[in-house]
Amino acid sequence: MNILFLSDDREDYLADSLLHGLISLGCHQVVDYPKKELLYTDSFAAVHHSQLYGHGFTLYGLLPERQVDRTLIWKRLEAGWFDLVILGNIWRQFGLLPQLLKSIKHPRTQLLLLDGDDDPRLYPVSLARLKQHGLQIPGHLQALAGRTRYFKRELDLQQPQHWRELLLPAGLRPQLRRLFSRQLLSPQPCSFSIPAQWIRTPDPNRKSKLLPRHIVDDEVRSQLEDSQSGYAFSSQQDYFNDLDLARFGITTRRAGWDCLRHYEIAAAGTVLCFRNLQQKPALCAPHGLDADNCVIYTSAADLNMQLQTMGSDHYTNLLAASHAWVKRHTTVQAAARLLKESAA
Repeated sequence: MNILFLSDDREDYLADSLLHGLISLGCHQVVDYPKKELLYTDSFAAVHHSQLYGHGFTLYGLLPERQVDRTLIWKRLEAGWFDLVILGNIWRQFGLLPQLLKSIKHPRTQLLLLDGDDDPRLYPVSLARLKQHGLQIPGHLQALAGRTRYFKRELDLQQPQHWRELLLPAGLRPQLRRLFSRQLLSPQPCSFSIPAQWIRTPDPNRKSKLLPRHIVDDEVRSQLEDSQSGYAFSSQQDYFNDLDLARFGITTRRAGWDCLRHYEIAAAGTVLCFRNLQQKPALCAPHGLDADNCVIYTSAADLNMQLQTMGSDHYTNLLAASHAWVKRHTTVQAAARLLKESAA
């Protein structure tokens, strides 16, 4: 396929992980426009990593330079050269939609929208859009319907999917939506992913401590002496090595349910402990985590009880299942799923 990936110059862990996966598949002509400098080894070396969220660990600076023709993009799009056009972040790039709709003239060219923001709002429902356009549905939505796929990470079907649903109680929205079938953009689930090169084979014999230094759960951290919530390491190798030595890694919902930290913990060969995972909406990422491959806890006391009473066989099973889970969520696997689901 010839794929046009419309990016921007800010880190975006959903869009950038999928772009990394699409390029790494090696079987498609992928044009990132403008060039996603942060993903490439040479250009990433010149970046002040402290300016990046997460210091750029895990995802950035991994791709070698490659020969890509980024000239005459809109003319080539109008001529039907691209089979697929991906908009990296609908909330930051919605201004491109009218131009895209005018330029996509070939019937086989498909448009795909990515929504990797940390909140469950569904395009175009947001306070900023209300202030800009009022209650009127943006005109381009009518043109998008039926020819566009919309992939959302923090997906909760009780959230409004068009303007009229803002007036309805959250519990009634899914039922009335099915009854009247008034979806303009029907969202599909997607998630973060991790480059396969970081996945380590787990080994219980390497474990020398219960928990890592980086603890994001305030209640759990308050009961430990040598832990912190902020950046605990200046290098990715030190961060992954510390996770690797721990039997368990702590994660929880922050601004959104999905976070690259989940995948980093599992990739380092450590069992996830996920606070209140049972409250996550079913279609919201991360997908596939349950009591068979992670520890689900509700409080520091509950976590302590589960960890202290866990037998070695149970731990070994969790570790193997956690490893199997993260292997299904590499950037290449996520990109392949995206292409398959967009073509369905």
